[in-house]
Amino acid sequence: MALVASARGDEVKPATLDRLTALLRSDLDGVNTLILERMQSPVALIPQLAGHIIAAGGKRLRPMLTLATARMCGYRGDRHIALAAAVEFIHTATLLHDDVVDASDLRRGLATANAVWGNKCSVLVGDFLFSRAFQLMVEDGSLAVLDILSQASAIIAEGEVLQLVTSNDTETTEESYLAVIQAKTAQLFAAASRIGAVLAGRPKDEEQALEVYGRNLGIAFQLVDDMLDYSAQQTELGKTVGDDFREGKITLPVVLALRSASEAERGFWRRALEELEQQEGDLERAIELMTRHGTLRATLDRAQQYAETARRALAPFRDGSERRALDEARGRRFKSSHSDQIMYRSRNGLAAFKIGQMGTRYHIGTTGARLARDARARESRMDGMRRALESDRRTNARLVRRKYLVARYWFSRTEALSTKMRKVLIEGHPGRSRPGEPICTRQAKVRQSSWCRVTRRRS
Repeated sequence: MALVASARGDEVKPATLDRLTALLRSDLDGVNTLILERMQSPVALIPQLAGHIIAAGGKRLRPMLTLATARMCGYRGDRHIALAAAVEFIHTATLLHDDVVDASDLRRGLATANAVWGNKCSVLVGDFLFSRAFQLMVEDGSLAVLDILSQASAIIAEGEVLQLVTSNDTETTEESYLAVIQAKTAQLFAAASRIGAVLAGRPKDEEQALEVYGRNLGIAFQLVDDMLDYSAQQTELGKTVGDDFREGKITLPVVLALRSASEAERGFWRRALEELEQQEGDLERAIELMTRHGTLRATLDRAQQYAETARRALAPFRDGSERRALDEARGRRFKSSHSDQIMYRSRNGLAAFKIGQMGTRYHIGTTGARLARDARARESRMDGMRRALESDRRTNARLVRRKYLVARYWFSRTEALSTKMRKVLIEGHPGRSRPGEPICTRQAKVRQSSWCRVTRRRS
């Protein structure tokens, strides 16, 4: 995701990852080959599920940070290939777990793994990918790298838990929200950038500079992603627009809208996000309130501030193709006296947003027509999959009900038998005058035999 704005009349040159991707082409091929090798397993479901999300069209931005920073720092070996693959495995594992926690059905325009295979399989394959990442770190043999990436993994998990704590809480502050995204998103950006300097044996101040670059880039990335959830279309996002709203997530646009909200508007946000009692048209009203209070524009401004901090963090490094590519990935912005046109490369294409006095207006970029066709095809497949899943749910519900009825029947029979057995132990077998007394008559033997047959048949 990169951003650029241009003044009216200037030639628009979208800031993309194309330069960085072209620069790292051979290294990326090595990373992809290693990912395919290491996600294999004798358990057939593991490579199927892992391949589903890995092949879903991710930009490999985090491993590219490792590859680019290592080359910018002068590293000329091949250790960065395996560590970039480890970074991607960590990221993919967190995506699998995130989709389970968020109950998401769509990612990068495709059905999520949990929607296809279920939550249990997604969690376990995510654990497998985490294990593969740590195998690659151990094989590298650097305790410094292992420390950076293992600490990042722990902080990411803390961020996920912190997000659960603040979810659906309209009292969440901007500071609390930033703490969540710094842990959940920015930490892996920072770690991926920093290990490039570690591989090259650069001084600590350069390690810290790259960590600052990655952290601020990650925050800007998440801020834009949160804004797009209320502004873009599914074609550009690769996910269902309004997912954050429907799940009651408190993101920065919501925090800023609440800060300026009237009492009636606060009531709306509490009903929609805290109580999750959402009605038809609530998402449109939320977008209208954000536009009225300028929270989407304010979110973009904050993203631009973090992007600028990331740019300044690259100052200690020599000018070269890698640094220029990293700066372009961070993005550029130019002032306009008429309006600001801010263009973002999101997950599946170019989303352009023109911010003026009329609020936020959406424009499809040059790739919009093709992306729209792809999105319609994906949505058609998703509809069929949702219908199949709903049918499976109904079938499973009937099976569960049947098992419950069978279990309840046998439980009642077992209870009846237990009651009979307790009575026998207390009162003795039929035909005996008291417990333990021998049965001496043929009539008693017949009665005992009949009772035993009934008991065996009932058991």
